[in-house]
Amino acid sequence: MKFSEIPIKLAGLLQHPDPIIINHMISVDPNDQKKTACYDIDVEVDDPLKSQMNNFLLSTTNQQEIAVLDIK
Repeated sequence: MKFSEIPIKLAGLLQHPDPIIINHMISVDPNDQKKTACYDIDVEVDDPLKSQMNNFLLSTTNQQEIAVLDIK
């Protein structure tokens, strides 16, 4: 992969994920005493590539390769 292609490949990964949709029926019956509230729920998802990226960045071999590429 060419260096100039990296932003194109990363663009799709940097966008927000699709929202989670929860279907819920709302009752407008005045005799129904149930109270309804709305909440924003943050959901944390483990990134399967995070450990692989950290290992790559911590590797001394890869650091040397990155340094050589930075010089070019």
